[in-house]
Amino acid sequence: MVVYILVTLISGAVGAWIGTYYGAQFSAKKQEQRNKEMRNMAIKGLNILRKYSGKGNTYDMAEAEFNNSLSVAEKRVFIVALHKLGIPILAASFTKFDIQSIHFERTIIDRDEISAIINQMELGYCDKLFYIDPETYFSDNIRLNTLRSISKRWINEVFANSVLDRENERIIYPDKWFEQFTWAENLNIAVFKERIGIKGYFADNGKIKEGAIKEICSDIDRGLWDGCFYWDIENYNNVTATNSLLNTAITQILSQQNFFNVVK
Repeated sequence: MVVYILVTLISGAVGAWIGTYYGAQFSAKKQEQRNKEMRNMAIKGLNILRKYSGKGNTYDMAEAEFNNSLSVAEKRVFIVALHKLGIPILAASFTKFDIQSIHFERTIIDRDEISAIINQMELGYCDKLFYIDPETYFSDNIRLNTLRSISKRWINEVFANSVLDRENERIIYPDKWFEQFTWAENLNIAVFKERIGIKGYFADNGKIKEGAIKEICSDIDRGLWDGCFYWDIENYNNVTATNSLLNTAITQILSQQNFFNVVK
């Protein structure tokens, strides 16, 4: 009787262990298969972008094929992963993120960079990124990241090629620089442009100081200039104009007080 009970218990324990082991194996295998399917979706999208690389082509040139060749379900799986890995996905500043129509920045496509991302995908290093909800992620982050990217482009393409006219105390920007940016881009970085334009970034010869551009871009990435992106340029100008008038009035009042004190 005792032997029977022991055999029953051992058999039950072994059976439970075997069931748990093979159940875990089956679950892991199923999860790995799902991950492979998601990786393949992401690689499909990356290959579309990589196809457009070369001859100075930019990401925005691939928008139509990218959106037409991929379903919403496919893009929903990997679009966050692509953005986190450096693909310059763009969202309009004043509209809700629309996964049906993905937009990219006008940034030159680097074929080697995309190939490196594909390699990371194939090795499974990005699997956890497939489970981030794209609407939540992009609604919270895309506008700020987009404006940071536009600001860095303005710094590299415009500010870096500007000179300071010390005689007239004004910065001279490259001719027709604004044509390199859309009206919306110009409008959204207008306050940043006003605040960044200080003499401290320029050397005695009027050119940008060595290392200044790298420093500014680093500060942008760290979020130190984010406050500028929450200001509307009209409101900013109204506030600065009001402060200027107030400072002028205070200066005049103090001057009058000093005059009367001298007279007395």
